[in-house]
Order: sequence, then C-alpha cells, then structure tokens
Amino acid sequence: MEPPSIHHPQLGSHTTPGTRGRAANYQHDRFICSVHHQATVLAVFDGHGLPHNGHLISDHCAHNFLPLLQRQRAWQQPNTTREQPDPDMNTALLEVTAQLEGESLTVSDRHRQFAGTTLCAAVIKDGFLYTANVGDSRAVLAIHGAQQTMSSSPAATAIRATQLTRDHNCTEEEEKARIERNGGFVERDRLNGDLDMSRTIGDHEFKKYRNHPQFNRTGRHFGAELLVATPDITCRKLSDDDAFVVVATDGLWTKEIHNELLVVLAEGMFKRGKSATQVAKGLSQFAMASGSTDNITVLVALLKPIAPGRAFSLADRRLFRRFGARFTEDNAAADGENGLRMPRRRARVRSLFHRRTLREEDERTVHGEHHFSEELQMEDPPST
Repeated sequence: MEPPSIHHPQLGSHTTPGTRGRAANYQHDRFICSVHHQATVLAVFDGHGLPHNGHLISDHCAHNFLPLLQRQRAWQQPNTTREQPDPDMNTALLEVTAQLEGESLTVSDRHRQFAGTTLCAAVIKDGFLYTANVGDSRAVLAIHGAQQTMSSSPAATAIRATQLTRDHNCTEEEEKARIERNGGFVERDRLNGDLDMSRTIGDHEFKKYRNHPQFNRTGRHFGAELLVATPDITCRKLSDDDAFVVVATDGLWTKEIHNELLVVLAEGMFKRGKSATQVAKGLSQFAMASGSTDNITVLVALLKPIAPGRAFSLADRRLFRRFGARFTEDNAAADGENGLRMPRRRARVRSLFHRRTLREEDERTVHGEHHFSEELQMEDPPST
C-alpha cells in the first residue's frame, strides 16, 4: 500500500521571547523548518542558561542538526520497503544527537561558559514520522476520525491529539529513579534542586564537571553523570487520518493547556483558511493569553488540506470553557486570537504580546532557519 501524499507539507513557524522578567529581553529558542525531496524536518531547541548565554548551545544545535542528518545514509537513501520504518533513521537520529552532545562540550569549553538546550525533532520521510526528543519540548500529532477524549459529548469534534514524545522532567518516575541511582537527588522537582529537566544537550556542569567544587556544592561525589543526552526515538506510519503536526518548546505546553485543546484550536483556524504560519502564531498567542511567560516557539506542519467549515463546534466551545476561554459571535479568529476571549486578568499578558510582535518578525531570520529545495513550490513560504 502506498503511503499518503504528505511528503511536502505546508509549514509554519512563530517565535516570541515571552514576558518572564529579564528573560523577555532574550530569545534562547532556536528552530529549523526544512523541506526537501528526501524529507521534511521540524526541530526546536529550547536553550537555557544565563540571560546573555542561554542561546549558546541551542544556536549551535540549530545550525548543525540538519547538516549532520543530511550526511547520514538514512537521509540519502529512500526506504524501499515503504511498509516498515527505516532502522537507519533511528540510528541516524541517535548518532546526530550524540555528535551534538559531544560538540556542546567543545563549545562550552571554548567559551568557558555553561549552557544547555532541549532537542525535539520530527522527521517526515517515505510515509513515516520519526521523532527524537531530549528534554521537555514536545511533538504532538493531530488525528482525525476519533472522538475527543476530554469531552463527554458523543458529538465531540472528530480530532484527537497524540503526544509523540515524552517529557524528560525530574518528576517522571523513571527519570527520578535514574538520578537517585547515580547518587543525585530531586528537590523542588529539580535535579539537585537546580535544573528542572532530567535530559538535555550541554549543561556540562552536571556532566563532565559534576564533581568540580565550583559546581558541586552538595558535599556528595557523583560517580556517574546525573544528566544525560540520550534521546527517545519514536516512529509511526502516517495515514490519511493524520492531519497536522505541532512541535514546540515548553512555553506552549503549560500545565493549564491540554494537548487536545491546542489541536482543536489549530483545526478551527485551518478550517477558516488560515496558513500554517498563522496557526503557529495563534497557538503561541493563546498560550500567552493563558498565562505562559516563557520563550515560545511553535512549528506546524499541515500534512493534508483541511476542508473549510465551521471553526468550532458546541463541544469545542465547552472544551475551551473548561479552561477559562469563551467565544465571541465571530469565532473565526483572524490571527488566532480575536475570536477567543480570555478572562480579564490575562489582558496584560496579551498586551505584552502585541508590543513584541514587530520585534519577533525582525528576529525570525535570527532565531530560526527555513530550508526549501529550489524545485519545491511551498504553499506557505517563510515571511521576511
């Protein structure tokens, strides 16, 4: 059976620095949107560190992830079986992540500064969707043909969210057990009371230099690295029911916003004829209106056209009301937000978003990279 015709999806991206104190003056996120005849790649890198160097490792990874992947055999050769995933792609993603981790130590030593980043990548190739994840960024697939899991109504919109990646947080039992097994501890849901992720690229003060007195003030000797960069790799065969993919940093995936809430909002915007870039911006704006203050980067890949129609059903409205949102009569949402009103207490967050819009548009070419094969005519090319 031939795979669905989704090799060259419509792509969109949006990034905003957020509103968290001084961090609002810095954007440590980096991203890649890449489409070629061989494959499509979406990847986000959520950098962290001090305000002046939090981009150090995320910037390096964003510039080198794609070139490293393109050198792999899995990229250069097609998957001839078409029915089974390519094991070489799993190997390629593992090797690329390992190489970036090794290079991050060189970068840190050269600059004599420590920083780190997440990595969340989705690769669409030969009818399969592969993901690689390190940290707490996330990839979610929207699928048609299933009842909403969050709604009790049998008439709920037939779209659901499937989380493709696992968040690497210190509160996750498996991650916490590994940390404690290696002599570390979790305090205030953070690694040794400091870092809130259990896997990252970089952060070598928890790795090579974990026992250096400048960085280890716990009084313990750690025999093994407490923080690792081993990615989770997943693969699934795409079907005609798969609608779109969202890859984003953790600023979008707040505790108050469920995955399904976001895919319903995204589908509604697609139904009203919005582009992938407009949808990415709308999701980012909704997260900020819901209280997110972190850097936010959202990438969207529309795998197949979504037929025009009513943006949000009654079941959708009930779903949004559960999260404090209410709809105006015109729920078209021209930019992803105007048709959706949040409680008044969130108005200040929204106004901060609008003040940053022009700066975000100027920074797109700095914080992300779009790569398009010259022969491909993209429906939603990156704006300048």
